[in-house]
Amino acid sequence: MVLTIGITRGQTPESHPDISTISLAVAMPREIKGLTDGQISILEDRIKNIVSMNGLSAEGGLEGFVIYPKFDIYSMQQVQGVVNKNITIAKCNISLFVRQFIPNATSNIVFSSYNKDIVGSGYTESDALGNALTQIRPDDDAFQTFLDKTRRRMVDYYVQNCDRIMGEAINAANLENYDKAFALLLSIPKEAGQCYGQVQQKTVEIYLKKQRQECSRYILKARTLAAGHNFDSALATLRNVDPESSCKEDLFSLLNDIGTKVDASEQQALELYKEQMRNQVEIEKARYAAISEMGKAYLDGAGRRTYVVTGNGPTATIQPDKPVAPDPVAPAPASPADDLLAGTAMQPVIFPDNNLFPSFILSRANYGIPDESKQYGDIYSCIGIAVLNPSTSGTLSYEIEPVENKYFEKISGTISFIKNQTHQYFPSIPWKFDALKSVQQSTPLSIRFRLIDRTGKSKEEVVKVSIRSIRECITSFYFDGKNQMSPLLAAYVNEDNPQIDRLLKEGIEKNWVHEWVGYQSGQEGLDQQVKAIWKILSSKGIRYSSLTGAGNINSHAFTSQIVRPFCESISNRQANCVDGTLVFASILKTINIRPVLVLIPGHCFLGYHATSTGDNDYVFLETTMLGDIQGQPTEEAFEANYIAAVKRAGEEFLATKGNYYMIDVAVARQQKVMPINLSDEACK
Repeated sequence: MVLTIGITRGQTPESHPDISTISLAVAMPREIKGLTDGQISILEDRIKNIVSMNGLSAEGGLEGFVIYPKFDIYSMQQVQGVVNKNITIAKCNISLFVRQFIPNATSNIVFSSYNKDIVGSGYTESDALGNALTQIRPDDDAFQTFLDKTRRRMVDYYVQNCDRIMGEAINAANLENYDKAFALLLSIPKEAGQCYGQVQQKTVEIYLKKQRQECSRYILKARTLAAGHNFDSALATLRNVDPESSCKEDLFSLLNDIGTKVDASEQQALELYKEQMRNQVEIEKARYAAISEMGKAYLDGAGRRTYVVTGNGPTATIQPDKPVAPDPVAPAPASPADDLLAGTAMQPVIFPDNNLFPSFILSRANYGIPDESKQYGDIYSCIGIAVLNPSTSGTLSYEIEPVENKYFEKISGTISFIKNQTHQYFPSIPWKFDALKSVQQSTPLSIRFRLIDRTGKSKEEVVKVSIRSIRECITSFYFDGKNQMSPLLAAYVNEDNPQIDRLLKEGIEKNWVHEWVGYQSGQEGLDQQVKAIWKILSSKGIRYSSLTGAGNINSHAFTSQIVRPFCESISNRQANCVDGTLVFASILKTINIRPVLVLIPGHCFLGYHATSTGDNDYVFLETTMLGDIQGQPTEEAFEANYIAAVKRAGEEFLATKGNYYMIDVAVARQQKVMPINLSDEACK
């Protein structure tokens, strides 16, 4: 894993000139006599270019400054051109007015105005007007003089209204409308002098207030991600926490904890990241980048205004193109219940790493909860909720509800927590097992999580998860800070598959074995039965294939493996190391020979107990050597191939030097890892 770290949470404020510069919205009449819609659009573009080329933003701002045109056609004259073709001369006038839109005002002050005569020519009136519009050149010095005058008057306006704008920003922040507060404060231009300095200080104060309210939620989310060894996502979440916020201690504590779980090179990168977070210049840069992003988000969402003009000249009527949404009403004083809910951060938990594995849920449906995990509830339900309240202990109700209840029904209950301690809980989910078993390819699912106080007030979050294919098996996962190997592959050992009886019958018919009695025939009879299974599968033409393999998710929280159904491996005559091992193990289990699955890094091979009761009496078999024969596919060739496969597997096991994970299928069954009957069309 390579940690992708960096302190930058966005671009610097200078990269958003439409926020940090004075906004002057371009408003257009819906109709201009004599101009087509296309020509009106051209005129609008020309005016926007004039505004932006002179250092202003042509996007609408919160203070309602508007520039709009008045376009008059004085005359149309026809004169004789060459080759007896008449030319039309259009004499026009363009006027520009800058006003401020104030709702419900009886009149709006004109800040500045400008007008210019222009002449255009063409073979038609439309061509002549189009040519006249080209005479409106954004680089014209007269436009610069006009807008310099406009800018000075607008700066004077911001200086005179500094206290009011700051007051509106403070009110917006008190209503927790932080994006609007930042949009208001960022509208003050640098040219406003002392006012601009005051605004910078107030901006930081409001930002830190927002951090006090939200940083515990980010800390909780990052802790949950780090517990699943999803360190990249945890660090990305922590970048939302200001290093000088009230969560500073928790921030660096969690960073130190992550540092103990990554390798030396990643620790070095992490230390550099922490050093940047202690650097005041980097802190300021990241802080203002975050503030700028939030102000821009408000303008892009609800605050940026567009206008239309009705009428002509300085007395024209200006109206917003869309109604301006009212600000939220100030909330009533909070009750203790409100404080408990508002102060409690909630983090949905989907195990593992925002993916749901039907194979895991189905195979563990009857599994008892280990004593060491009971504090978390039913972790094998895979859906949970984590809560953290830094200042209060209490109890809240919760609801977990799928947007589409195809796979499970809504579940509800209560969750209790202790002040400043993260509590994570997994309720028992009422899964619809038949629906899970039918999932053949990954599919999305949205789940709604709610926390509810005793008054009925709630907060909720909707998360999108991926339900993996029933064929995908978890082989290892991280939980509670530990890497745990999974015995789940044993669920794909299916001793009840109907194809097995047909294969066993074939072995008797070909006289490769007299009866299938497992350990009852002694060591020689046991070896003959295993060898006969090898011959049966070899005669089917099964060969090693790596077409299926590891799951297609790159996650630090788990590893997974794609598994073919039993009959598909037989009929397609191909199997990878896992498929071949599972096919062979299924047949062994059917005749009461105790199979084991041996997992080493990047590989899997088969083993079985040489006696019915022994513990360390293993014989190993390399199933990827199926079909790897020399010469014709004769019984003798199959037997020689079998002997080589036993020898190869024994050497592989010795070479592991203890670095392996062994799944004893009988033990897994005792642990309630039950067979999954995969939908297998090849068996029909």
